[in-house]
Amino acid sequence: MKDSKAIFYKTGFKYTDLEKSQQALDFFALLLKGFDRQELEQNFSKDFYEKLYLEAKSISKKAIAPHSNAYYSSIFVFQKQGDFFVHAGANIDPQKKENLKNAKFRNCAEKQASLSALEADNLGNEFLKILVLFRLDNKSKKLNSQKLLPCKDCFEKYILDLQKNNGVMIIISEEMQADDFILGCALDKKISFADKFRFLFFYKEDMNNLNLEAQLGANVT
Repeated sequence: MKDSKAIFYKTGFKYTDLEKSQQALDFFALLLKGFDRQELEQNFSKDFYEKLYLEAKSISKKAIAPHSNAYYSSIFVFQKQGDFFVHAGANIDPQKKENLKNAKFRNCAEKQASLSALEADNLGNEFLKILVLFRLDNKSKKLNSQKLLPCKDCFEKYILDLQKNNGVMIIISEEMQADDFILGCALDKKISFADKFRFLFFYKEDMNNLNLEAQLGANVT
């Protein structure tokens, strides 16, 4: 039962800087209207996207991941009565590596962001509108689509509700080659910045056929 102690570590926090950024708020509002590459590129500069990428990268480095060596960050954007609320977090490994395959002991970046929102603003999944996920690329092994997408547990706990809310999932990726995020077809909703990073946007229809890991913890070696 030692693994239960892991839940007392916290990486989640209320992301007030994004809540106060009018540019970020405008970005969230535009995304919720639907994907429009031209508007996203015209209204938001490369500097804006790069700053958000670097923020996500910085948060991921707060992860506690001695077993998985996987450093994730997640940013949750909630909307309530027209206002946006933003929370973020990084993943925390259980104390035993084998428990990465046990949902009871999982403490993913998404969970940390969700717990922060519940604690600070009393916000649950019914208000979740945008979910951003980033995985730090340590360059040691190729990051395929399954490793960049949410795990099966987080899919069931957050993505299904995000779909119900007509929300948007965003993957910010340093890996530029993987392209099998959706079974049977390639994702066409993306913005790339040379070979440095890219933003991948998933709407309700895209989330129906995500190329998720075969089983929880399947990508852990």
